[in-house]
Amino acid sequence: MTNVDCSPLRRSEEIEVVEVPVHTLKAGMYVCGLDRPWSETPFLMQGFNIDCSEDIEQISHYCKKVHVDMKRSYADLPVVSRPMRSMTELFPGRQLKKYTRQATWKRELPEARKALGNLATDTVAMMRAIRSDTPFDMNHIKSSVSGVIDSVIRNPDTSMWLSRLKTKDDYLYSHSVSCAIWAVAIGRQIGLPRHDLRTLAIGSLLFDAGKVRLPASLLTKTSPITVQERQLLNQHVDEGLKVLSTSAGFGPDILDIVHYHHERHDGSGYPEGLSGDEIPIMARIVSIVDCYDAMTSERYFAKASSPSIVTRKLYAWRDRLFQAELVEEFIQAVGLYPAGTLVELSTGEVGIVTAVSKAQRLRPRVIILLNASKQLVGSPAVINLAETQKNAAGESLNIVKSLEPGIYGIDPRTIGQQ
Repeated sequence: MTNVDCSPLRRSEEIEVVEVPVHTLKAGMYVCGLDRPWSETPFLMQGFNIDCSEDIEQISHYCKKVHVDMKRSYADLPVVSRPMRSMTELFPGRQLKKYTRQATWKRELPEARKALGNLATDTVAMMRAIRSDTPFDMNHIKSSVSGVIDSVIRNPDTSMWLSRLKTKDDYLYSHSVSCAIWAVAIGRQIGLPRHDLRTLAIGSLLFDAGKVRLPASLLTKTSPITVQERQLLNQHVDEGLKVLSTSAGFGPDILDIVHYHHERHDGSGYPEGLSGDEIPIMARIVSIVDCYDAMTSERYFAKASSPSIVTRKLYAWRDRLFQAELVEEFIQAVGLYPAGTLVELSTGEVGIVTAVSKAQRLRPRVIILLNASKQLVGSPAVINLAETQKNAAGESLNIVKSLEPGIYGIDPRTIGQQ
């Protein structure tokens, strides 16, 4: 659960699109179209809000005119100028490295299943020990975390896929495990050394540990919570710190993650209302993955949103709720359609993403599960959209939209088990 307002971005049912010269753009405007194909530009989103003057300058390098959706614009925002900071500036003193993919999705899948299975088992045992206020052995967690880190380093797509296979009934445990995967994935993208990946993973497993000491009825409530219940829920941060205070072996970075993962870039978070660089860097990373995984998961009080919708929201929240540089690194790590995302193609067929092309993020590898009539296909075919532009009938192949998890009764758990 996150304190981020997860309601849809403000818009009208009507769309009012106007074509404007680039030099007239203002911060807050929502750019929904270019005068050239999106694939010929470096923009991460096909549609985005302009947040600062640097955004306008970047657009000017590629376009003379753009289309602006006035219904989705916030043009009363002031134009701000803030140079983007490099990862070496954000992580001084660290030797960042470039990780390479070492295994195919199919080859890594059984290894990832084993690693995540071990981590899930140990996480459940840890949470049960915390709930009963009995000691738990962190050595098991550290060992299972190591296996997951190895798998994500070899091929992050497989672990991302498996992280999507959860239900609201085991949300608390699986949310922690999924956040560990997302956190290691963004750390891998940044190039952080292994000990930092380990910190991110363990911190992600523990940041909600205090929730197991809250009333179960509060965590499973389906109706809106009251102000008093919100205050009680927010106490999970203090409860988590109490849990860690009774155990040895937790470094300051892990404690920071537990303490500050609900702080927000603009100072609107809790428990201390920190902002910007006041928030420890590891907590800034985990706050993004916490929000992303929560919003893309089915919870007792909310249905899951598609990854592409959530990614667009994170992008719109750059330098408001989350640090812009870290949001963009996260999007680079997971893509608009991360592994495990259900998508519909321009042919009407439905498939599930198994791998993302770093060069062409909008054209991932997809397993086709349903035909154009939305009927199960006899033998699922794999299509690499980065290499295949048209099908055998000469029809163009593109992703037209991502779909909500579970639509058409598709169960991703059955994929890859053949």
